[in-house]
Amino acid sequence: MTVDHTMPVQWWREPFGMFQTNLREIDADMDVDQVADFILQHGATAWLTSVGGILANYPTDLDFQIINPLLHDRPGRDLIQDTLDAARARGIRLLGRMDFSKVQRPVAEAHPEWLYLSPNNTWQTHTNDLVSVCPSGAWYQERVFDIMDEVMSRYPLDGFFINWAGYNENDYYRIYHGVCHCDSCRRRWADYTGTGDDAKDLPDGPWNGTLYDEWKVFSNGVIDEWTARVRDFIADRLPHAALMLGESADIMFYEANNAVDREVWHHATSETASRFVSFRPDVPVLVNSASFLDHAYRLTSEEPEHYAQFHLQAISRGANPSTYILGVPGRVPWDGMEMAGDMMRFHRRHRDVYAGLRPVATTALVLPEGRQMEDAQYDGSLSEFKGLYKALQELHVPFDVLSQRYIPGTAENGGLQRYETIVVPNMGRIADRDARILDEWVAGGGTLVVTGAIGVEAEAEAEAEAGAEAENDSDSDNDNGRERNPRQNTGAKPQLDSLPVAHQTNFTTEFRDLWSLYMAPEQDETGHHRYQGPIVPLLHTYGQYAWKDGAQGRWKKLDFAPFAPPEYIYGNVQVDERGAGFASFGDGNAVLFTFPVGRGYRETGLSCFRTYFRVVLDEVAGGERRGPFTFDLSSQVEVTVNRNREGQTVVHLINLSGIRHQNFGERLPIPGSSIRLSETAREGARARTLVTGLELEMEEDGTVRVPGFELFEVVVFEGI
Repeated sequence: MTVDHTMPVQWWREPFGMFQTNLREIDADMDVDQVADFILQHGATAWLTSVGGILANYPTDLDFQIINPLLHDRPGRDLIQDTLDAARARGIRLLGRMDFSKVQRPVAEAHPEWLYLSPNNTWQTHTNDLVSVCPSGAWYQERVFDIMDEVMSRYPLDGFFINWAGYNENDYYRIYHGVCHCDSCRRRWADYTGTGDDAKDLPDGPWNGTLYDEWKVFSNGVIDEWTARVRDFIADRLPHAALMLGESADIMFYEANNAVDREVWHHATSETASRFVSFRPDVPVLVNSASFLDHAYRLTSEEPEHYAQFHLQAISRGANPSTYILGVPGRVPWDGMEMAGDMMRFHRRHRDVYAGLRPVATTALVLPEGRQMEDAQYDGSLSEFKGLYKALQELHVPFDVLSQRYIPGTAENGGLQRYETIVVPNMGRIADRDARILDEWVAGGGTLVVTGAIGVEAEAEAEAEAGAEAENDSDSDNDNGRERNPRQNTGAKPQLDSLPVAHQTNFTTEFRDLWSLYMAPEQDETGHHRYQGPIVPLLHTYGQYAWKDGAQGRWKKLDFAPFAPPEYIYGNVQVDERGAGFASFGDGNAVLFTFPVGRGYRETGLSCFRTYFRVVLDEVAGGERRGPFTFDLSSQVEVTVNRNREGQTVVHLINLSGIRHQNFGERLPIPGSSIRLSETAREGARARTLVTGLELEMEEDGTVRVPGFELFEVVVFEGI
């Protein structure tokens, strides 16, 4: 393959796979031809390698760049030129990794004005006498551009990745150092907040509340401005080169990794790739998969089955895969290389199928934004999100992840219009702008599904809090002998006009106040102690509402009865309080679940929660509204649906049966299953599989039989 590197072609807009060699100082003797051959065999078409910043792997002329001292043993002393020659000879794109977050001790001592300075006036130091620098200072604002100019004038690289560009409040040991207080930050902050009496003091950290929140907006703005300058700088000098840096660069970048002290979210890669692609479908996404267990344990390999999921979930959502190792291939035993290579070669072999891959799901699940919530509310909302994610995955409802902070941008670029259903998980108050956007979307014909806590008018909410405090002081008991401690919100109007409720009458947050309360299908024999299931326990929170005229309800509450001792466990009578309600709004409709059904599913694992969610979802957003496919698959299979540049519909079926506590282990084979096309999609449709390479026949009722598979299968449909 011959690549013309003089033409300003945006090569990254075609499918590609990448391999990263994150070089150590001792890797200056890398055999570039041997590594390039390995990368080509692995299935990658691009190579990311360490160039400069903390340590230069080329003979720099800049006195503030420290050259790798082991380069003196390398003929020519230029690892980057050697690497570039090896990559070019094999048609591999070469990208440069730069890290400007730290400098060596001699540079720090010569230029203390470049450094991060903690609120207690200390530097942030690291291994081998490295010292953190501040994005507000001249190192980031001036010297970085000198370094990049030197690199680009010597090496026509195909792209750049800049590592850890930001205000490093935490170090490698995850020790929190606070907000930078260097002179450059003080000046910029003063200009940002005002002068004289209007000027504000710099915050020290998150404990400064709204002042810290304001600083986060300020600091993010500095990085965004700097990123734009870097992007323009590269585009002016190397028009064919891409920038991977944050969410506004040429390539949106995500590192898939694990950690020993972090609960694994088995769908993290799929979730993140989906929220990137659904927001900006025209901007490529790269998922760089770390081959090691944790940043503090970089010589321990990730479990191969887990590592394969990083790559597989990435390509199933239309992202480009990347394998990331420490050092040079062959020096550390990376157990996941074989399975990763299988994924990379599969992606390269079927690049025509992956070209222009875009999501076509008509359902979106909103990912909560932590910066808009208090910690406790965010934790509950995130648990709800994960429970609903799992429910939709197991029910085989194709969906995208829509980040809460991308709602305005997605509305502006027209992306919201392809969704027929948007699910909002237990998010409480949202930005007023987001509420207006969602109301307009519902009025235009969409179906909004809200679960758990809803946002109410700020004034009414404040009055409700005061009422709750007064009730807390009263220590009153209810008729059943239980101490009641609900948060009263009488008369509180919801932010979202589209919801089927006029106002909130009560909102219970005390866990014990929900004991022995349930939701169940409507029935009339509970007074005789006979019940029809499923019976779903009320957990975490519960809202009561005055419903709008014409609003319909599904399932009702079984009211309190003793839960102990066993001799007296009876008497839960169904009352006229709804588990969910829905009503039309404009040309659309909105649904409200009065309790967090997703969180209940995630934290108990009881399928009755998923069943209830499915019953309501099927009624208000079922059938044709969820696309042309009905899937008969094991619940351990995740389904994604996309369409490519050729108009083919691409269905990925991913085997998740290997899920275990902190990773993926050995999987079980998935038996034969089926996909049925809707009546309007059947005529002229054809289907084939990519893993097994079979042409699939369609039965009279539109059913396509998919053979059993191991890790995954991809079904490509044409003519629908």
